[in-house]
Amino acid sequence: LFVDIQISDWMPLPENPTLLARNMSYIKPLTASIGPKSTKCELRDETAHCDFEEYVSMLTTTRTPEVPSGGVFSVKTRTCIMWASNVSTRVIVTTQVEWTGRSFIKG
Repeated sequence: LFVDIQISDWMPLPENPTLLARNMSYIKPLTASIGPKSTKCELRDETAHCDFEEYVSMLTTTRTPEVPSGGVFSVKTRTCIMWASNVSTRVIVTTQVEWTGRSFIKG
């Protein structure tokens, strides 16, 4: 299976040039027996905090505008990497759905 992934360069955020962001997109195959066979996924990665002595926090926003109600929600995933000891790290990943409009699937 060949997946064409488009990834932009990391660029400084206008509101805080010490933090970076990039955009990514790819086509995801869908396995449902009815409906489209694939859909476009759009991702935006942003550094929320970057201090390697303290912790690094990334926020990834994923959108799938071609699926039903795909234009009214996004999935936000936060990944936080911190030191657990002198020789190990701790990774915490949280996710939530953010609704920006009305949908029959929101309930």
